[in-house]
Amino acid sequence: MCPSTPVVEGETITGTITDIQYDCMFDGVCGVMVGKAFVIVSKGEGPVDKIPKQGYIEEGLIDSDAKSRFIGKTVEVYAANEEGKTDTYTLYGNDDFYIRLLTNTTAPGGAQYTCPDTEWVDCMPGPDRVKTNLCDTSFLEWAQLNCPGFQGAAY
Repeated sequence: MCPSTPVVEGETITGTITDIQYDCMFDGVCGVMVGKAFVIVSKGEGPVDKIPKQGYIEEGLIDSDAKSRFIGKTVEVYAANEEGKTDTYTLYGNDDFYIRLLTNTTAPGGAQYTCPDTEWVDCMPGPDRVKTNLCDTSFLEWAQLNCPGFQGAAY
């Protein structure tokens, strides 16, 4: 009987992305700061058969041109705690690991908002239109900051 590869267990943390480091082409590690925790999301170039399984990251997360879309966003992370390090996690070792944007969050003042499914919300006035909170200034400002791909209101 062949020995099986142990499954790497992970921990779940939730926090705000405070920084994204794009050093993987230089030192081999790209990472995301979630609060005070550093999450390794890429180990740079290397032979595919030598790199362990990597979990899911949001599309564009390690694209330096998209950095402004992610800084300040709330994410949930399921990753392995790096051995011997208190605030370092890795997405390597289990393809169930992930960094996922949270779209249901509480805005300042306690309002509960959910990101819209479309890039634009229809705020065109009219006699048969029902006013929704999607056209409120507070929601639109929150959505611009927290919803990747959201463009704004159409009038």
